[in-house]
Amino acid sequence: MEGGPYEPRSQRWPALLVLLGVSGMVPIPLVRRAHELVEQVAWSVRGLVHPAPDRADAQSTPPAPFAADVVELLATLRRRVLPPRERGWQRDGRFGVVALASRRDDREPRAELATPTPGVLPPDEPVFHGEELLGFTRPRRDGSIRIERLTKQGTRTPACAGEPGKREARFLALGDGSATLRVSYVDDGVELREGDLAWAIDPPAAPGGAIARVVGGATLGRLVRGDLPAGAARDEWRVAPLSQPELLAEAAIRFPPGFPPPTETDLYPLATELSGDPIVDPRRAFARIGDGREAGLLPGSALSCDGRYVGSVVRAGYGHALVRTLSDPGMRVRALLLRGGDSVAFDLVVVAVERDAEERERLVVVAPPCPGWEGALVVTAAQVAGTPEGLVIGALAADAGRCTLVARRDASGPAIAWRLPGAWSSEP
Repeated sequence: MEGGPYEPRSQRWPALLVLLGVSGMVPIPLVRRAHELVEQVAWSVRGLVHPAPDRADAQSTPPAPFAADVVELLATLRRRVLPPRERGWQRDGRFGVVALASRRDDREPRAELATPTPGVLPPDEPVFHGEELLGFTRPRRDGSIRIERLTKQGTRTPACAGEPGKREARFLALGDGSATLRVSYVDDGVELREGDLAWAIDPPAAPGGAIARVVGGATLGRLVRGDLPAGAARDEWRVAPLSQPELLAEAAIRFPPGFPPPTETDLYPLATELSGDPIVDPRRAFARIGDGREAGLLPGSALSCDGRYVGSVVRAGYGHALVRTLSDPGMRVRALLLRGGDSVAFDLVVVAVERDAEERERLVVVAPPCPGWEGALVVTAAQVAGTPEGLVIGALAADAGRCTLVARRDASGPAIAWRLPGAWSSEP
């Protein structure tokens, strides 16, 4: 019967779901808060209707949190990020290591690298990677900080090139938005050679002002010839940085007195129990745990088992949380590639999940943006949302021209959920 009470109206639910999803994207604090509240209530009700297994057994025998050899290796790599104290750059403050965030927004200039941890920090503080000067801090409106590269368009850095103490030529290193610095206003009578070291010098102090070494002597890079045609009347020199900041995992920022350098976010483990999720599409790889917001778990909290990364919480309510595991297509996690004596930060993205004749999973991932990744170990990078640094993800391997991830994955059984500090952090 047309217009009757039993007329099917299946088109309403998709519209309501789309409206609910779009409401979470509206940049209005009140609307976002209402969306989070509705989402929290919905997932709390789901936890009551479909409870997850009890985690009592998992509490008595929690899995090991980290692999000791990985922790030691990461500590060694971090010490190389800090500039040496004897160089004199400490001034009145001290340096602290800050993790560099991935740049997913194409509108972000290539000369800038954002830090993921908001914090109050004065501008114009130098940023180092070992003895190499990367740039200076610039504040954002939201209180976070970004690193403005020396190669950004319009920057001017007093510098010197040659052999320190023997053959030195002062010049002005100009940033023009490219990957190198342009050498301008060079001292007359001093020969420049390809491969010469270039370092920063401090401008003269103001009359009557205190003399403080800021970045004097910091390495900028090596001299390389520019793109002028052969036979040109003069040589064009440029300074090529020693490292690629886009691939760096961490940098060292000097924090003035009264601004303590950031330490790694203190995350506290919580023993829990992973189980399958029968509600979600079986083609996806999700799991559930019987803990939620009441235990301090929020979206972004990582799950691990015996020091291995399992997945991350994507929805959390009261007594219930949904975990997206590493085997889910499209899974993305910030990771560190450990090879030789350095580390490379990148986003590990799962492209596809394949199964062989024996039903063993093989994860096809996007290759890291650097050479020499085959056989390298991949671990999680620290994220303030609730992911600690050093959880083993697996090793990379080449298979028919593709990059695959070799890892052991457990989507059920005892696990550890990582949570931010709070009133519940002292619970067993």
